[in-house]
Amino acid sequence: MADLKTILFVTTADTDLLTADRALAGISLPGFPQVRAFNPAALSTPEARDELLRAAGQASVVLLRLLGGKRAMPETFEPLVQVCRSRKVPLIACPGHEEWDEDLVAACSAPAAEVETVFSYLMRGGVRNIRHLFLFL
Repeated sequence: MADLKTILFVTTADTDLLTADRALAGISLPGFPQVRAFNPAALSTPEARDELLRAAGQASVVLLRLLGGKRAMPETFEPLVQVCRSRKVPLIACPGHEEWDEDLVAACSAPAAEVETVFSYLMRGGVRNIRHLFLFL
């Protein structure tokens, strides 16, 4: 069996998770990647943090949208960045608001144009834009 591609989406906004579910329901393409989503608020146990890190290591791309920057994932942010770097998994880290965050920008390993495109989709929001975001990724 061929490896399935996976998009890992980590967001502090539950509304992003609900919108992503609706956006993904409208995509019926053969071979479309699986999307795994996490809210950092649910990473309160070592097991939950380990599960996220395992998912990151197996992902095709990791997308973070963090209101409050890396402080939203105080125990997991740096290990997640290290997993992505060591496994050469593209990491796109965006703030949950319109102002860029230096820590998030420094963590990104995807080309700047791709990060800006993803950020634009996230800022516009809505089911259609999130669907296009996943198609872009």
